[in-house]
Amino acid sequence: MFKYLKALWYFVTGRWAAAAEALQGNKYVMAATYDAAIDKKGDRIETVKNAVAKMMSLEKQGLDELKELTAKADKFSRIKQGAAAKAKERATQLQNMGKTKEEILKDTEMLKHQGAFQDASSSHDQVQETIKKRTADIDAYKSNIATYKVQLQNMQRGLMSLKSEKEESIAKTQIANEIESVNSILAGIESDSTDKDLAAARAAVKAAESRATITAELAGTDATLADQEYEGYASAVSAKSEFANMLG
Repeated sequence: MFKYLKALWYFVTGRWAAAAEALQGNKYVMAATYDAAIDKKGDRIETVKNAVAKMMSLEKQGLDELKELTAKADKFSRIKQGAAAKAKERATQLQNMGKTKEEILKDTEMLKHQGAFQDASSSHDQVQETIKKRTADIDAYKSNIATYKVQLQNMQRGLMSLKSEKEESIAKTQIANEIESVNSILAGIESDSTDKDLAAARAAVKAAESRATITAELAGTDATLADQEYEGYASAVSAKSEFANMLG
């Protein structure tokens, strides 16, 4: 309590550093300081958790999209194969009909198959390009997720360590304060005024005894007592004289 009041006095008088040091030695202030750091670290962990969760969501979304893109690519690949097979079949028919190469290439059905093949080929290439981009994104997500998961584990271990440090630091501070208090008491024993107080009391007793002795001695030489003694002696002498006269 004294340290706390002392710290407040430092604060009021502008001794900021001394006040901060004194307050930090208080177990409640120390606990509050650690709790604030723990809360801050906990908030950071939650932020990283949310970021990892977001990336995992994006990764899943990317995988779903990649699955759809792969299905589209397969579809366009089959269209290409079908158009090519149809074109080949039509070309064989035309060749059997004695058509020339130029006539075959200008055939309406052949042009249809050719258009379908080209459209499917172009779409297939576009989808493949998109697949490459999405695959790169997913790989980046996976890499970042793995990295952040390791960081999360380290941060969580750090949080647990900080909580343990809080308890340990408070305990150490309390023990140190107790040791300081004991040392202060032991140091004060050397300058303890008890012996001096006892010596003074003993001296007072001796002085009182001395005064009593002097008083007793003075009682025997008191002027009044002396007069009384002389008066009594005179009376005795007078009686003796009178007795002597009576005897002649």
